[in-house]
Amino acid sequence: MHTPIKRMLIVLMLSSIMLASLSSASRAPWTGGYRLRFEGFSDKASLSDAEYIHLGLFTTPFHWKMFNPTLSAGFSSALSATQRSNIFEGALEFRLSSVHKHILSNVFRRNSTLTPAIGASYMIELEKKGRQSLHIYAKPFSFSFGEKTISVLGIRILFDIEDKRIGWGIQVLEISQFLF
Repeated sequence: MHTPIKRMLIVLMLSSIMLASLSSASRAPWTGGYRLRFEGFSDKASLSDAEYIHLGLFTTPFHWKMFNPTLSAGFSSALSATQRSNIFEGALEFRLSSVHKHILSNVFRRNSTLTPAIGASYMIELEKKGRQSLHIYAKPFSFSFGEKTISVLGIRILFDIEDKRIGWGIQVLEISQFLF
């Protein structure tokens, strides 16, 4: 990973740790934390067709049962040694519902809630002269475990603003951990 991106990721992590330490441990409900995601994009996408790791911060200022908004921002970096790609992303996401008695509730060790979500994001690739794209995405397999949400097999549709191309991507795994 390149030095400027390492610095940005370190600042992002230290900021989240600092915010967590300033907040009261007994205060409920949780309002924000960090997000770690592994994803990939097709060769038709405006972004480099590579696997990416994403690290960011998120906040969920409200605690509604349906259409609960989440704001997030973070950086993604290509995992390939041959692909040089770093991306900034800002997103708005809505949790569609909270289903406590779901089909996999007996599989998990802890109490879980199925929390499918949809969202939209704006991405700017830092290496390719600021190449920009808009994304809409769905996370149908998202499970909340109280202070943590885990999503698998999310789907992204990408729209390249400059070339007017449409591509797709897969969010393989996303872990959102509340800290404050």
